[in-house]
Amino acid sequence: MKKAMHRDFAAWLIKSKALCVRFDEPMSRHTTLGVGGPAEALVIADSKKALAELVQKAAQFGCPWQVLGHGSNVLVADEGIRGLVIRLGKGFGRIRDISGKTVFAGASVRSATLCRHAVRQNLNGFQILAGIPGTIGGALVGNAGTSAGHISEIVREVYLMDSLGAEHKIVASQIRWGYRSMALPEAQAQKPFIVIGVGLGLCPAKNGQSLEKEYALLLERRKKSQPWGPGLAGCFFKNPPGPLSAGALIDKAGLKGFGVGDAVVSSVHANFLVNRGNARASDFIELMEKVAERVRQASGISLEPEVRVLL
Repeated sequence: MKKAMHRDFAAWLIKSKALCVRFDEPMSRHTTLGVGGPAEALVIADSKKALAELVQKAAQFGCPWQVLGHGSNVLVADEGIRGLVIRLGKGFGRIRDISGKTVFAGASVRSATLCRHAVRQNLNGFQILAGIPGTIGGALVGNAGTSAGHISEIVREVYLMDSLGAEHKIVASQIRWGYRSMALPEAQAQKPFIVIGVGLGLCPAKNGQSLEKEYALLLERRKKSQPWGPGLAGCFFKNPPGPLSAGALIDKAGLKGFGVGDAVVSSVHANFLVNRGNARASDFIELMEKVAERVRQASGISLEPEVRVLL
């Protein structure tokens, strides 16, 4: 892997007391698939001030960076990642009730944590996120969703930091939402950005509605219909237009249980690829290509990956 980090920038990272820095950090430790080579540096920022200073210094030294949440919808190449991998720390992991109907969640809040908070506060609307792994920041960027809907349906405003460390507040109506995508207004889209928080519109539960029972039932249904546990990254392919989902198309092509090395198509839900223990990123990439080709041959439909491949 060609290095992208200036030695003076590396020296600044080492001296910084506001950041947690790990050089040549194996990304297999930070992705739910358990694969991936080293990042030049994994940097955890616990505050907006520390994050702003970090991206400003990275721009000064021309060092590329990428943001990683819980690592549940990504595939890191065996060769690793050039430059920085930025993770948002405890300072971005807070939830607060802005009003009776609006909840603020920092970008590093887990989706499951937000769901449990909503249940405790007797707030409806969280069902869209029930069973979705990862963080709110990642869910927002990928407009994550379930059969109940997509996160864009409950977003009121998004809080961002751009690559120069400036903060922005964008109302949901200014954002172009798509299937597994979020496009910012042109003024903000010209610079790389980091989601640092979101305001979500939730509403009080109806009389007689038990959100605790509803949440437990949603999780139970997810666990019965999808694989659960380590070695997973969520759905690997986007659902194409038409009546059949990606999982149904893969299943129809007879690919459940098909594998490359220790990377295999789940026998529970065909749109999940599973690490049986010793898979490499290259195994998953090859398996993705073979699955997509077999589906194309069987149905004429081209599948697009939903996981992000980080290099």
